[in-house]
Amino acid sequence: MGFLLFVIIIGIVIAVAVRSKSPESDDQYGRGYWDGYRAFGEKLQDEMAQPKLDREALQSLIDQGKYGVVESSSALEPSVYDAEAVLYDESTNNTSEAQEVAPIEERAVAAPPLDESIQKEQRSIRNLNILLYMASFLLIAAGVAFIATDIADIVKLIGVWLIVIVFYGVGMGLYAGSERLRPAGMAFLGTGLALVPFAGLALYSYTEIGSVAAWALTSIIGLIAYSVAAIKLQSQLVSYLTMAFVLSLAAAAGATVSTFIIWQLALLIIVSIGAGLLGSVKPQWVPEVFREPIEQTGQFVTPLVLIASLFVHSQMNIVSYQVLFALATLHYIVAWLQTRSLEYESAIRALGHVTLLLVGWGVLSDHIVTFGGYAFILASLQQVYSLLRVKQTTLRRRVEQWWICCLFGLQLGAVLFWQSDAHSSLLTVFALLLIGLTGLTAALRLRDARYGYVGLASLVFVTLITTRQVLDPVWSYAAMAILFVCMAWVMHVLYYRLRTRSTSLRLFVMISAMILLGLSLLLALMSSNSGYIAGIFGVATLQMLLASYLWRQVYAQLAASIMTLIALTALSWMINLEAAWRPLFIGGAGATLHMIMLFVQSHDRQYNRALLAFAVAQMSIGVTIIGGIWQQTLVTQLTCGLLLVAAMITILIRRQARLFGTEKNNARRLAVVAYPIFTVIALLLSLGLSGTEGVGVLLICTGIAWIASYIEEKPFVIALGNVLLVAVSLRIWSLLGLDSNWAIIGISWITAMLFYGLYWTLRSRHDTQRADILLVSTGVVLAFAIVTQFFPLPIAAAMTLIAGAGIMAVEGYRRQMYGIIEAAVYLATLGVQRVLGVLLPELNIVFYAHYWAITIVLAGFLRSAVTQQRIIIAMAMVTGSTALYALGSGGGYALLFLVEHVGLLVFGAMRQQSWALWWGLSAASLAILYFLRDIVFLAFGFLGLLIIGFVIWRLMRTQKSK
Repeated sequence: MGFLLFVIIIGIVIAVAVRSKSPESDDQYGRGYWDGYRAFGEKLQDEMAQPKLDREALQSLIDQGKYGVVESSSALEPSVYDAEAVLYDESTNNTSEAQEVAPIEERAVAAPPLDESIQKEQRSIRNLNILLYMASFLLIAAGVAFIATDIADIVKLIGVWLIVIVFYGVGMGLYAGSERLRPAGMAFLGTGLALVPFAGLALYSYTEIGSVAAWALTSIIGLIAYSVAAIKLQSQLVSYLTMAFVLSLAAAAGATVSTFIIWQLALLIIVSIGAGLLGSVKPQWVPEVFREPIEQTGQFVTPLVLIASLFVHSQMNIVSYQVLFALATLHYIVAWLQTRSLEYESAIRALGHVTLLLVGWGVLSDHIVTFGGYAFILASLQQVYSLLRVKQTTLRRRVEQWWICCLFGLQLGAVLFWQSDAHSSLLTVFALLLIGLTGLTAALRLRDARYGYVGLASLVFVTLITTRQVLDPVWSYAAMAILFVCMAWVMHVLYYRLRTRSTSLRLFVMISAMILLGLSLLLALMSSNSGYIAGIFGVATLQMLLASYLWRQVYAQLAASIMTLIALTALSWMINLEAAWRPLFIGGAGATLHMIMLFVQSHDRQYNRALLAFAVAQMSIGVTIIGGIWQQTLVTQLTCGLLLVAAMITILIRRQARLFGTEKNNARRLAVVAYPIFTVIALLLSLGLSGTEGVGVLLICTGIAWIASYIEEKPFVIALGNVLLVAVSLRIWSLLGLDSNWAIIGISWITAMLFYGLYWTLRSRHDTQRADILLVSTGVVLAFAIVTQFFPLPIAAAMTLIAGAGIMAVEGYRRQMYGIIEAAVYLATLGVQRVLGVLLPELNIVFYAHYWAITIVLAGFLRSAVTQQRIIIAMAMVTGSTALYALGSGGGYALLFLVEHVGLLVFGAMRQQSWALWWGLSAASLAILYFLRDIVFLAFGFLGLLIIGFVIWRLMRTQKSK
């Protein structure tokens, strides 16, 4: 447990260190940058104010900005750049052209050119650093192999600590001994520091001192080692890791004092509090490199400790959590007193609230109802604090709004604690009233009508609970529905009175009316009396018609239409109408009422109302027809025919309106609704037809959709015709009795050929939009066939995929879009792969990886764009697949892996591609290590020392040449 906690602490602090790029330092850098930029602009403005512009003076200003103030640009000497501070971009080739005088605008922002010798030196240092990392890896591997041998545990322990000491000591010596040897020193020092935790694990494994003692000793040694290294290197990353060992030592101390984990977690928070106080009260006692880690670490340790405590709840009790959350609250109080940050204030409120809840639970755990009231009061007090503290500043307002919303949830959660009490209804009503009052207060305080919905919801639930649980006798659902209808009427009147007020307030009233009316309808449906249902829905219909004029929204009239049909349905039940007559009554009465509505609204300026009434009337007639003649085939056929004739007549009326410009005529406008409705009803009726009649209806509907695309001048309507054509093909396939297993493939091929042929026909007529829709339809049907039949009929699906790829390639060539051609190549490759997988199942992933790698490279040749990225992707596929099989099967795969990467190494050397060189070298080295995996650890150590010796020799030789 201790070692796991130590590893978690290390990970936490590394994450904090990576994140802790101080915004303050970034701001200081930005301010300094722009100050210098303005100073340069002022000097440049002075020069431009002179009668004659002097290019030498301008060049002098530029050189001062690059290299500092010097006597002349010729006095500049190229300096040696630090290996860690300069990043080399090998794609940059600086030649003698950099010495030419560039235009003023470009030279003012250009980066200083690097001398060729400096570039070579940077490249050399970078390569040597890579070799050093490889050497460190080999030496670590040698140590692991040494530990794995059959020798005494004490010898293993001495060996591990000797490795750590040697790495650490040699790294310190090399770093302090010479400027040129610092990269080597940092590599050794970093390796030694990284091995300290593992040396502690060895101390626990190979001795009998116990886990806690080993943990404490490792923490002390690591604290000393990392502190010295941080001060020596002035590295903030190492200083953050030092703070990890401080926290580890605190946790180890807690484990030493007591076996209860609460003391380890509590000491971590106490150390965080102490570190924060030390950094703010006595900052001069803290080295500069540790100031930011001390300030930042505690802010992350405390919440993470709280989260960690949730995972060890089996070792904690309620008192432990009380102490832990109280310490966390104290930590953020200290932080808030130093910064007065709103973030810390929110943390104090949250943690303090949880602490008080834990204390209350510890005292009142046997009195659940009392604890629920206590929790409700706490949340209410937080609400009051938020309402008092809210300000109009954006951040404070947003934070307090977040608090208010969360506290509403806590208040509702507290209500659950007294549901088992005999007086739960009264308590709930009181709580909901308080919540509603808080919501209305928040709406007024924040000037936000959205909080009024909380009050509305509270009012609704208070009404429901009072009428159904508190009052005696209880109200019926019909009475409750009447009450809510009356409340909705009040909201409509209030909307009329507020028609000149703010939009948000009117929207709130409108939505409230809709909610109340919806509740009344729901309660009416729960009643068993059909008369009440019909009456309430009738009143609701009148309300929605009134609302459609008050709100000037057509959807209110649509809602009224739906309510009318429901009311008619309830009325048919109330009068005990026979089932056979109900469709005629509902559809006929609905159509009649909507025709009357159409007549009333014939002069209304909002034509959408008339269109809606006409549409609902037509749909009502359709319901009547379908309900009455569904089982009579001959009548259904005749009805379909009449509907299709009516659709074609109305579509001709619509065409005449387009031709003669009578679009504003009401009859012409209604035609746009009529023929789609006739067509849809015919389609629904055709479901009851079998044989050629159904096929004929579908074909005529398909033609109507295509014609409508031209009449309405909306190309997308042709897609509906395409869907109907697919349905026709399915009907014909079933009618001919063909094999159902091949239905999807066959229909997709047939329809794809039709769509693709029509695509070229429309393309030749320059009907671009409809042609593109047909092309997309071709792709959709082929894609559907491929996806659904990829496994049932793999060969057919693969051939479909290849055909689709051919269409893509033709389209890409026609549009000169080579990306589409390349995508088509890949799809065709996938289709061929599927065929090969069926015919030759013995082929494995190594073959397919090479197959795809060759395809990627060849596709680049076709586009004349064989880039480095393509080759890297291809080699990644080859390396990954071959490595997996080499590790799993060995033998020829391992040899193939070695041969391929030696070839990559040769390619990189011949083409002067460093990425290929290092890739091949790394992979070949791993392959060689795989072949030599049975050799003793001395081989690793010898190889690592040999690389280190070469690096040191190279660095010394470079230093002498200087």
